[in-house]
Amino acid sequence: MVLEVSDQAGTLALDPAFLARIKEMCQEPLDLCYQCQKCSSGCPAAQFMNIHPNQLIRYLQYGAKDLVLRSEGIWICSSCETCGLRCPNGINLARVMDACRQMALEEKKATARRIVVFHKVFLDTVRTQ
Repeated sequence: MVLEVSDQAGTLALDPAFLARIKEMCQEPLDLCYQCQKCSSGCPAAQFMNIHPNQLIRYLQYGAKDLVLRSEGIWICSSCETCGLRCPNGINLARVMDACRQMALEEKKATARRIVVFHKVFLDTVRTQ
């Protein structure tokens, strides 16, 4: 079931099952995030992201599937794990980003074409090494 929430900024589709699926994929306790923003304040790539790490978790909690999976931020994350080290609840956001990338590819919702190509080439290189 998908819910739609509207305001002056537009309409946002919310899928309550999305959070459960991401949590299953990454095995991270996303419900524990209370938006302290330590992940975003320490992220070296946050200034280049359209959705910062703490915002991504909040959108996941809301079930904003399309917004998250079409975000360029999930592809800009370098998985340096600074966010996870800073998180007082031990949420490994790099795992969350990986789960979001995987789902975006599976559901063909990845919109940042050049970044997606780089990601695939990088993973292929790692797999052959």
